[in-house]
Amino acid sequence: MNSYLGLSAAFTSSLTWAVGVIAFTPFSKKHPAYIINLHRILLGLPAFLIVLLLQGRLWSAASLINSTNASWAAVAVLASYAFGDVLFLMATKRLGAPAALAIASTYPVFSALEAMVFRGESLPFAKYVGIAIVIIGTIFVILSGSTSHEPVPSVARMQDNAYARSRFTNDHRSGVLLAFGCAICWAMNTVAISEVGQSLDAITLNAFRLMIALVLCPLIGITMHGTKSFKLISRKEFVPVIPIFAVEAIGGPFFYVYGLSHAPLAIGAALTSLAPVLTVPLALALGQEKFSWTRTLGVITVVAGIWVMVF
Repeated sequence: MNSYLGLSAAFTSSLTWAVGVIAFTPFSKKHPAYIINLHRILLGLPAFLIVLLLQGRLWSAASLINSTNASWAAVAVLASYAFGDVLFLMATKRLGAPAALAIASTYPVFSALEAMVFRGESLPFAKYVGIAIVIIGTIFVILSGSTSHEPVPSVARMQDNAYARSRFTNDHRSGVLLAFGCAICWAMNTVAISEVGQSLDAITLNAFRLMIALVLCPLIGITMHGTKSFKLISRKEFVPVIPIFAVEAIGGPFFYVYGLSHAPLAIGAALTSLAPVLTVPLALALGQEKFSWTRTLGVITVVAGIWVMVF
């Protein structure tokens, strides 16, 4: 029962992220990733602390934190909010968002490998086939939605001189490495959450990791982008989307942690990677995207993979 609840929670975390992406995208054009993550933290952290306070276990929850839990939580924050997301943003600037996301979305493969190495976790062969089908379908959905064939601005001038071609090649190579680095970071995040989630409940763990993220996220962001990059989203722009941000900032972390803590890591990680697929029907419903048979085929492939993977 707990396993199926965990699988459902992992899938729901993808759904909340898909909803969040719709709200985050306009701001990503004006603000670096750490600023958007900071707003998510500022909404999520108070909510989890208030829940602990209302439950009368704020101090008792704090007493559960030990050096092992703190280390895993710090790894989780570094691999996601503070560093992993930064690598992804850097990859998008070199490859374009679709290609970078397609590579980064392979992180369940690394999660499965890490689960076998660190936890000795193995699954029936059919389950791994299902995970592979899900990843392939997700990548297909991402790439089929790409309308730009210019990964970097300089590509249009590639024919002008050898230097431009060399620069494009270097940008492309570094973009691929950054995207794979992001995938490894996101996989480490799933392992860290899964490990610490064995001893801390989802509310306590999220309150603790968001406290760490509140410090590390802006610290690393400012270090990489400079102090001038620290500019919060204006109240006029942010207030209308607070409900959507809150759904993702509170519901997303809760379901993510619970899912990875109560399901096989390899399968749970694959289910948490489905946001690019789930954004397709959401975008269609909101009129933000036109129907596409190729993307629909990708979605069907993912659904088939989930069926094989879960059942």
